[in-house]
Amino acid sequence: TRDFIVIREFESQPGDVFRQSDIQADLQRVFNLGIFDDVRLSLDPGDEDPRKVKVVVNIDESNTGSVGAAVGFNLRGDIFGSLSYQQDNFGGNNQKLRSEIQLSESELLFDISFTDPWIAGDPNRTSYTVNAFNRRSISLIFDGGDTDVDLPNGDTPRVNRWGGGVTFGRPISD
Repeated sequence: TRDFIVIREFESQPGDVFRQSDIQADLQRVFNLGIFDDVRLSLDPGDEDPRKVKVVVNIDESNTGSVGAAVGFNLRGDIFGSLSYQQDNFGGNNQKLRSEIQLSESELLFDISFTDPWIAGDPNRTSYTVNAFNRRSISLIFDGGDTDVDLPNGDTPRVNRWGGGVTFGRPISD
């Protein structure tokens, strides 16, 4: 994880009077990012002035990535397989990348999203998510209905839905 991801969660700044409650709140915000197993604080004496302290934050990073695979069957009797990838600290920037693909005899599903929980430098903590999807399936109207419809190439009519979106968000309060 890059240093600025942790530093930007601290409201306490160098030169501020040390207040245990303020530092605890800073540490809680860092821990709430959800990408660390442990966040600890240690205090070292100042180099030149014994009345000053160096605040050292020790962090144990979590394993933030995962890959998943599955095989199953649906109510139509189709066997399907799916593969997914998720990274909750993409590039060490606390960004989230998620993708999934699912394939069966009658369906193809693809879904991908990227989230940046804090656009760089924005004092209002504005976040954004970009996503795209594609879902291709056999239409239930033409599959197993009263009238069997086949295309000239022997295939069954399919419904293809694709789309995406961009979402922006801001916290209402601290």
